[in-house]
Amino acid sequence: MGRKIEDTISETQFDAVNTRPEGKSGMRTKLDCATARPAWAGVNLKYAFFRPGGWRRIGLLMPLLLVAGVLAGAGLAATAGAQSLSWNESDINEMWNGYVSDFYSEDGAGYYVFNPQAGDATITGFWEEAEEIEMAEDGYDWAVRENNSFGNTNDIASMINELCAGFVAHNGSFWYADHYDDDKNWAEIAFARAYQITGNSSWLSAATNNFNYVWKYGQVNGKTDGSWGLTQITNTERMYANVNFTFVIAGYLLYDITGNSTYKSEADAIYAWAKANLYVYNHLPAQNGSSNVCSMIYNYNNTEFGGSIQNRDCMYNYGIAIRAAWYENDTNLACTVANWMIYNVDADPNGDGVPYAGTYDGYNVLPDYGAGGNNSDNDCGYDGIGLRGFGLALREGVLTNPDALPFAQANLQSAWNNRGSDNVEWCGWTTSPSGTKYSWGDSSAMAGMFDISAPSQPGNPPQLAITWSPPNLVLSWSSFSTDFSIETNSNLNTTDWVSVGSPIYISEGTNQSATIPAPAGNLFFRLAQ
Repeated sequence: MGRKIEDTISETQFDAVNTRPEGKSGMRTKLDCATARPAWAGVNLKYAFFRPGGWRRIGLLMPLLLVAGVLAGAGLAATAGAQSLSWNESDINEMWNGYVSDFYSEDGAGYYVFNPQAGDATITGFWEEAEEIEMAEDGYDWAVRENNSFGNTNDIASMINELCAGFVAHNGSFWYADHYDDDKNWAEIAFARAYQITGNSSWLSAATNNFNYVWKYGQVNGKTDGSWGLTQITNTERMYANVNFTFVIAGYLLYDITGNSTYKSEADAIYAWAKANLYVYNHLPAQNGSSNVCSMIYNYNNTEFGGSIQNRDCMYNYGIAIRAAWYENDTNLACTVANWMIYNVDADPNGDGVPYAGTYDGYNVLPDYGAGGNNSDNDCGYDGIGLRGFGLALREGVLTNPDALPFAQANLQSAWNNRGSDNVEWCGWTTSPSGTKYSWGDSSAMAGMFDISAPSQPGNPPQLAITWSPPNLVLSWSSFSTDFSIETNSNLNTTDWVSVGSPIYISEGTNQSATIPAPAGNLFFRLAQ
């Protein structure tokens, strides 16, 4: 175990003369690290300093270093800048309050549901309502994870309990009447998570009973071991990604809750089939000309029955594949599929997917699913599911591509910029809302906001900390501060700062960190943007 610097050393403070470039002025502002801004200013910077035999953290008055971050290639012109990322946790609270005000209400029979339209007393469709419950569960986890003032976690847990009760009132607790096995899996995931949050055993029973049903009746051609995967519709050869990857997620949730290894082994068998038949490694190079490996997920593959392959890009397929890969400790699949989301959606000339909606700060904005159908189409919630899996992999340190977090944050900034007057965002993230409001389409950005870390705001730069973990150093800072890299210098009297270039990991939505070998001599560290 490494030890915190503050636990092992005392701090020594040094002051120096403020040295701004001649003719430039700037307010003296206390910062915790160096950040890139298009101006020079005299600032109080804290550097982390290592020397053999001991540690010192020192503060120096120095000019703020101007650092440019530009990516080569046509796909990404430049990294998203801190000046253009403004959405924050308070905005997420406002959006959620608007969403609840618009769509959460009683159904006329005393049960609480998410209405499909504002003021409508009915319930949304089966799988859409299940995913809206998951969106609320994302909100609960976000509130716990960020220790945020987002309502009260007990209130959110009660809301989730009420939503599950409303779902059962409309659909029952055994969902065989819905012929789509992927629909059952979406609901199993929502109900398993509801049990984790509320402790209501009824929700766990519903999840396990329906999971077992899909395992028994979702297999085809006489198979009983998952070796041919699962079909979307019982007794029909539709080997879709949505049913196979959601089954893996549901299985691992039930395994984590119950400890029953049968759920894990069944999920593992389906994942093995899905990876072999639905995952296409390095199908096309990254469209920005970089060396990132991009892999796609087939929408379905029933070639085992003499059928065809469909490579239509669906963001929910990418999100659930990343999420399933995380459970299976398959970092390579999670990373390369995430890269496809970042760089290559609908890049395949043989595909029939929806292209990116445009760009924001040089980053691709996910497709406007449902925008043409006035936000009511079956697909208008896809992007939220995509970012749910993407966000999980970010928080768990799986996605190390430095474009990953800025890409997701840029998407949500574009959505926030195009919100409605009630702060609710719709499915189209590059255009302003129009027409009727629908809970399913509006849930997409809401889920994304819960699952992607908010960007750091100007005036609140991160503080660089160092932990000694022999024979290495672990440097860490807030995960809400994006686009930073670590630079080192052995002599502060020079400007010879060089980038460390070590991979940066994001852990539990709290910190970013990089591990480097401990140096033999004196060395200063700082963050640069």
